[in-house]
Amino acid sequence: MAEQEPMSSSPEPHVKAAFLPVEGRARTQAVSLEWPFTYGGAEITGFEVHRLTVSQVEAVMEALKSGAEVSICEAMTTLPGGEPVPPGLFAAGVMDDDDDRRVFEVVQSFLPQRLRRVLGSTLLSGDATSPPSQAD
Repeated sequence: MAEQEPMSSSPEPHVKAAFLPVEGRARTQAVSLEWPFTYGGAEITGFEVHRLTVSQVEAVMEALKSGAEVSICEAMTTLPGGEPVPPGLFAAGVMDDDDDRRVFEVVQSFLPQRLRRVLGSTLLSGDATSPPSQAD
């Protein structure tokens, strides 16, 4: 009997995957800022908040376990058009407070259950840029 290669649990790199639409539910939500600003030369007029995939959640979990500072808002947002958020933008505290709260509320509503459990106390305080004292 010939030996079989072990099955890989990860898809081939060339395989394309895409989420199917679910009626009444969105994977992304645009948040336009009432008070746009510039940061590092970039005009910041809003954000696109998105749900995280398994690999993105695992990257956040690994960063938390290693004690790294993690901005969950940065991990879950892009600029309009899909451009990455400039590193450190949320931690810099330069955004209008009302805009910051609106973005954070959408981030919280899209947060996967696994991260809700780990970040629970941090999220209640409204500070999602630092890891909690213990990451599970």
